[in-house]
Amino acid sequence: MQYRFAGRDDYSYLASGNVLKHFTGMPCFPVRLTLELFGRAKEAVGRDRLRVYDPCAGSGFSLSAMGLVNQRDIEAIYASDVDPACVEAARCNTSLFTREGLADARKRLAERGASAERLAQYDEAIEKILPSLADTPPRVTVFRHDILLSAPDLPEKIDFLFADLPYGIMTEWQTDGASDPTERFFANVVPLLAPSGVLAVAGRKDLRPPAGSFQKLDRISAGHRLVWLLRPTG
Repeated sequence: MQYRFAGRDDYSYLASGNVLKHFTGMPCFPVRLTLELFGRAKEAVGRDRLRVYDPCAGSGFSLSAMGLVNQRDIEAIYASDVDPACVEAARCNTSLFTREGLADARKRLAERGASAERLAQYDEAIEKILPSLADTPPRVTVFRHDILLSAPDLPEKIDFLFADLPYGIMTEWQTDGASDPTERFFANVVPLLAPSGVLAVAGRKDLRPPAGSFQKLDRISAGHRLVWLLRPTG
């Protein structure tokens, strides 16, 4: 695929375990692809600052990458997951959106006995992050919710809803099996989107949005993933 927004920048400083924490069993969506999807969504939405939500947030890795690199373009971030461990992990990663949060994380790293080399690696990454931080960081709300049961009661409509759907190997839907979880996901996220809102959803190569429910803005094949950029038609 051709990257129009993420370019050829080196985002290795955001690699899992460097600044953003990696949590065992929680997969990480590619940073460059995450930022490209954000750029395409922002172009389609047409707002200066977006309200972003990930209902399958896991460790909050993707939202945190957006929140660090594109912070000036984000008004609010919402993250939820059905797993309490994921919710705590997402709170940890999204706490890094301020200078104070980054400094506190470095202090904890030093207190745990990190080597001088590890601290230097962290400091190098921070130097790359700091120019992207806004004077007023995005509002962040992290909460537990099962998106397969219902749409959460958010205080505002969402401009960009991003989701890397569970599809095997490391993660699976936590579901009762009564109906297709992907269909329930799509049905429950539609009411959350603003009129100009955009949904980026990644899944297996056979992932298909419900017929007639969405305008297909883009279709991206990325490794073993298929990503759709969609806008509800209703």
